[in-house]
Formats: sequence, C-alpha cells, structure tokens
Amino acid sequence: MTARDKPGYDHDELEFAASKLAESRSRLTKFRALQDSFIAGSDERLQANSLVEEIEVLHQLIDQLCRQLRARTH
Repeated sequence: MTARDKPGYDHDELEFAASKLAESRSRLTKFRALQDSFIAGSDERLQANSLVEEIEVLHQLIDQLCRQLRARTH
C-alpha cells in the first residue's frame, strides 16, 4: 500500500496546500504594500514589480493545486 492509498492522504495533502496558499496570500499582500512604497519608475519599484509578479505566479500555482486537491477529495 502506497501513501496515496492510505485514508486521509488527500485530505492531509489538501490541508498542507491550503496552509501554503494562506501563507502565499499573506506574502503577496505584504509585498504589494512594499511595492507601493517605492517611487514609480525607480529601480527599487521595478525590482518590486518583478518580485510581486513572481509571487503572483507562485500563488496562482498553489491555488490551482488546492482546487485540484479539493476536486479529488469531494
């Protein structure tokens, strides 16, 4: 029997992914606020823009994983 065959595996996986999604959401909010603190057009703002874009992509991937896991557990 593999770990995937054990009862509750999908639920545990979903719980873990959901916690990472919440962390990602919090991080994204924090970095958006930081991004807004830089002067438009400055090097710091451009770097912050790039970082926020990367965090948004990661957040979307984690969200997609959560949706897939929810579909699999229901």
